[in-house]
Amino acid sequence: MNLLGKIFIVLIFVMSLVFTSLIVAVYSTHTNWRDVVMRPADQVGPGKPLGLRYQLENEKQLVQELQNRADALTKQLNAQRLAHQQAIAKLETESARLFEELEQLKKTHAALVEENNRTLASLAALQEETASLRAEVEGGVIGGKKVIGLREEIRLVQRDRDAQFQRVVQLTDELNQLLNQLQAIKDRNMSLAQELANAQSVLRKYGLKPHPELYEDVPPQVEGVVLAVTNQGNVEISIGSDDGLVKGHKLDVYRAGPVSTYLGRIEVIEAAPDRAVCRIIPEYRKGEMQRGDFVASRIN
Repeated sequence: MNLLGKIFIVLIFVMSLVFTSLIVAVYSTHTNWRDVVMRPADQVGPGKPLGLRYQLENEKQLVQELQNRADALTKQLNAQRLAHQQAIAKLETESARLFEELEQLKKTHAALVEENNRTLASLAALQEETASLRAEVEGGVIGGKKVIGLREEIRLVQRDRDAQFQRVVQLTDELNQLLNQLQAIKDRNMSLAQELANAQSVLRKYGLKPHPELYEDVPPQVEGVVLAVTNQGNVEISIGSDDGLVKGHKLDVYRAGPVSTYLGRIEVIEAAPDRAVCRIIPEYRKGEMQRGDFVASRIN
């Protein structure tokens, strides 16, 4: 064996040692990625955390629980907002009715006061006339002529005066009753105003407006599936009016898979209790819709 052969033998031996060292180093740093992803809870220990797949499932479950809680709080807030709106509308209607009654009572009071003034003026005139007639009766002869029948006229006048006086008394009683009713209405109006102020205070406390705007075209949080696709470009879905859908609500359609595919948007044109018929909005169409595709008011 010559010198060159010996050199190659030594080089082969050295390279064998180098490759052996590399193999040992690679094996010592090797990670079993399947265990990292698929390790179940019963195999968790020091240096062995729960598999990424199970961690992801736990996080999804936590997200779903938080979403359900948020939906429940939203429904409760909407119910409170509706109750507050109804209370405000009722108070405003009652207040308007009381104001109308108050204006009517003011007009009636003014008419009664005017009639009472006329009655008092008539009574004063009658009293003056009675005094004149009494003077005529006591004189016996007026202007050289004997006047007879004055007592009878006086009695008639007195009878009329008494009737007018009774009328004045009756009108005065009616006026007092109306004034009492007016005072009761004023007290009731103040009570309603205080209740309205309290209601508005409660609304402000919860950050609500006394006259919130309503958006009927915003659909509730719903999810369903496509039941059928017609030749006219309409689709039938598995959710309807019992889920809160009404005509004009817009929903998104997607197909589930390893990667969800957005297919387009549809608009409700007819809603039954357990299903609805929708038209496909052309400008949002991204693919062909078919039976089994998913429908949602919002895609997370």
